Amino acid sequence: MQTQPAPQERAMKRLNEDTLEMLIAAHAIREFLIVRGDGGYVIQAKMGTETFQLRSRREAVRRFRKLDTAAAYLRTRGALQVTLDLA
Repeated sequence: MQTQPAPQERAMKRLNEDTLEMLIAAHAIREFLIVRGDGGYVIQAKMGTETFQLRSRREAVRRFRKLDTAAAYLRTRGALQVTLDLA
């Protein structure tokens, strides 16, 4: 069953996993955030003045149940610094 994104998530642009990996390799992303939300943690990436959320192949937003899993996802793709938002 697909969950509906929260209103602030609907307005945000999305990146698929392949595009995120290319942007990380090109050092195009200036900041990564892991944001706690309904149903888990969401990865956001800032490029210039825009903020993008990671999407999955099946869902509008990729959610991680555990913070460690979200951090490991970014670390294995080359992200060295991440900001955590628990609000």
